[in-house]
Order: sequence, then C-alpha cells, then structure tokens
Amino acid sequence: MTLAEPAAPTPKKRSPLFVLLRTLLGLGLLAAVVWWLDPREILSSVATVKRGPMILAVLTQVLAKLIWTFRWQAILRANQLERGFWDLFAVVHIGLFFNTFLPSSVGGDIVRGYYTSRGARDRTLVSYLSVLIERILGLATFAALAAIAAALALISESTPIPRQLLVSVVAVGAAIAGGGALVFAWTGWTRIARKLPIPDHWIDDISKGLELFRRPTTPRFLILSSSVAIKLLGILLYVLLGRALGLDLAPAVYFLVIPAAAVAAMLPVTLNGLGIREGVTAGLLSAFGAPTASAGALALLALAIITGFALLGGVFYAFYRPRER
Repeated sequence: MTLAEPAAPTPKKRSPLFVLLRTLLGLGLLAAVVWWLDPREILSSVATVKRGPMILAVLTQVLAKLIWTFRWQAILRANQLERGFWDLFAVVHIGLFFNTFLPSSVGGDIVRGYYTSRGARDRTLVSYLSVLIERILGLATFAALAAIAAALALISESTPIPRQLLVSVVAVGAAIAGGGALVFAWTGWTRIARKLPIPDHWIDDISKGLELFRRPTTPRFLILSSSVAIKLLGILLYVLLGRALGLDLAPAVYFLVIPAAAVAAMLPVTLNGLGIREGVTAGLLSAFGAPTASAGALALLALAIITGFALLGGVFYAFYRPRER
C-alpha cells in the first residue's frame, strides 16, 4: 500500500476586510511619511530627476528578474523538476503581484510554489522548498553584503557613519550570514531545533529543503553568485536613484540602509511593507545626511518602480496558463 502525495494546496484566502485594513494602514503610513517630508519639496526634487540614472535604475530591475528566474530554474532543475525559463519568468512576476496584495512580502512565495507545483503532484514539496531556499539565501546574502560594506567603511575611515553603528552592523550581519551558512552546511541544527517549541513537521520540511541544496547535482556556486548579483542590483537601484536626485552619499550608506528597510518591510503589518519600507528608507537616508525631501523622493521613486513590476505581474496573472494541469 502506498500513500499518494498531497495535491498542491490552494493559497489561503484573506478576508477582504483584513486586506482592506492593512491597505489603509500602509497608505496611512505612506501619507504620514510624505507629510513629514513636505509634499511640495518632494515634488520639487522629483522634477529635477536626471533621466539617464533613472533609466539605468529600471534596467537593473529587469536584469535582476532575469537572474532571479535563472537561479530558480537552476534549483528546480537540480532536483528533477523541469520548468521553462519564460514560464518561470511569468511566475516570478505573478509572485511580485501577489506580494502587493497579501499582508507581507512573503505571500508571493506561497503563490510561486503553488504555480510551480501544478501538474506535478509528486514534486509539490520540491516546489515549495525551492522557494524557501531562495528566501534563506536572500536574507543571508543581504546580511553578508551589509557586513562587508560596514567592514570596508571601518577600514577606510572616510565615512560619516558612526563607528559604533558600523561595528554593530558587522557583528549582526556576520551573525545572520554565518547562521545561514551553518544551517545549509551543518545538519546537527535539527537536534537543537527539536528542543524548541517548533512543530516537528516544520523542521522536517526545512531540513528536506536544505538537503536539496546540498545535493552534488545542485550548482551551488551558480546559485550563490546569482543571489549576490540579485541583491547587488537591488541596492544599485537605490544608488542610481540617489544619483538621479543628485544625492552625494557614500555607497556604504545604501548597503546599510536598504537591507534594514527590506527586513522591516517583511513585517506582516501592511501590504508588502507599504509605508514601512519607505519610512525606514527616507528616515535612515536623512539620518546619514541626505536632504529629507530628496530622501523621500528616492523612497517614492523606488516604490513606483517596485509597483510597476508588480503591475506587470498582474498582466501575467491575467493571461498566464500553466502548460501542465
């Protein structure tokens, strides 16, 4: 007697009121940030944007989505789950679309796993765990880049960023990145995790996902280098927007601010971190010497680009038909 694999679960629907409240909260926070930074000054800053860096900023995100699709395809292919590149490219954007309408920045991950597993019931767990691998790699990579940038700033001693803050970023970033590397490389963490109030099936599933990454057939260097490239392009987006607005900030500032804003946006308070990400970005850039209006304009321009790609995902969602049912 054999047990059949469970069908891919349908993403849990949220109450319309639940989504509406988080949308209103996000819009309220965003309005508060704009009001705090003076709307007229922000509009004045946006009016002076240089087109060249602005176009390059958008192109970095096009390239990032292509690399993201390539990385995901490599993870799936290494685990005997074949999906076409452009099929996955569409699903990546559909995930971004759902990130905008689910109450955290990880809701789209569930949707991506769901769409990838359709038509391959025996590979459902692989589909979801491939997304989990991406999420862990992304967090560890962001932390590592922030730690390296802070360390370089400490060595150069040419940045206005307080030394104590840089030391803290190096310590916390190294701890997170080291923890991520340890989870991937060391199997003994499951014994420790089972002593914590965590459901055993969660630990088992995560362990299986990490096992996928450790297989000899998995192109680990390719996946890791792709993860670094994606995060670098994410930070480069803000660097180029800063150049477009005429901000004279050290690159290390962006490497410290953007990971902090990205982590803050993951809190399940508003839809896709709306208002939280912009407030953290503008507030920290202002603290590091950027004019408040320009910092706010940068945060809003980044939001416009992110939302644009999410809307593109909505177009894909409207016309997407999986090849396998």
